[in-house]
Amino acid sequence: MVAGWGCAAVDASIMKHPLRSLAVTYKSSSDAGHVACIGVGLMGSGWAAHFLRAGRDVVAYDNNPKAADYVKATVERAWPIVEALGLAADASTERLRVTDDLEDALDGAVFVQESAFEDEALKIGLLSEVDALAADDVVICSSSSGFLAARLRSQCKRAAGRVMVGHPFNPPYLIPLVEVVSGEGANGNAVEAARRFYESVNSKPIVLNKDIEGYVANRLQLALFREILHLVAEDIASIADIDDAIAYGPGLRWAVFGPCQIFKLASQTPEQFGNFLDLIVGEMDDFVAIKEPHIKPGVREKVIAGVVEAAGDRDYADLVAERDDKIIALRKALGV
Repeated sequence: MVAGWGCAAVDASIMKHPLRSLAVTYKSSSDAGHVACIGVGLMGSGWAAHFLRAGRDVVAYDNNPKAADYVKATVERAWPIVEALGLAADASTERLRVTDDLEDALDGAVFVQESAFEDEALKIGLLSEVDALAADDVVICSSSSGFLAARLRSQCKRAAGRVMVGHPFNPPYLIPLVEVVSGEGANGNAVEAARRFYESVNSKPIVLNKDIEGYVANRLQLALFREILHLVAEDIASIADIDDAIAYGPGLRWAVFGPCQIFKLASQTPEQFGNFLDLIVGEMDDFVAIKEPHIKPGVREKVIAGVVEAAGDRDYADLVAERDDKIIALRKALGV
């Protein structure tokens, strides 16, 4: 990540008081203005490519002198991919501008996506600066992958209720999911504005009802990975076979409907589905699940060796290209 803001420590007492929700009409995708990408490392530069694909003007801010070259190179690499997915009629890489002046980046912005290094104190400080400079009717979303939204805005003084999490999956120009996490004290109008904006740029937002560390998708991934560690520790299957078990089985189904709706397809009526749930819950009780959250001695090395073996002669670039091509094909087939 190419960002390096300093910030003050968090005053925990702020968290005891819910933020005031104001009746504000927030900027929308139809308003003239640019998207401000604050912090343009791996995730921020990916966001820039995504917003450009949607036909938006993008002003990217970072205080690292190498940031301009980095984000432009990322957009250049991503452009054939977003072209394959389909571009907005007025999409162009020429609509990107890079600045090292935060106030300049926020002047005239209609939406802000913060993507600084994943450090809670750093993000809290940066978001307080962004909140102080951005117009009151502009929604500010953080790309944080697990911090509580209420803590992230705890130092914001101007219009804290419009500051929330908009967590993408990497790379955001290829994976449409965005988790919108607001928590207690958020402005409901701002949350709805964030959801609508993400939809307008062809993302797929989900809005969490409560603030929780890790959000939804990462918690689900980690729950699955806990079981993978157990299977590896017990030498039940190889890493390659475990990955294939997901990629060629439930993974394909999950990409269509998600696990809950897929389970629903096992029955035709609510009563039958209830019986099915009783069955699988009973099976869950019978399974021997992993008892410890940490990796047992030797399992870490076994997982690493298995991943390397499964990759074969394919290097990192080969694997990324294969992933991108297959996800493009899958998304086209699914129409998402």
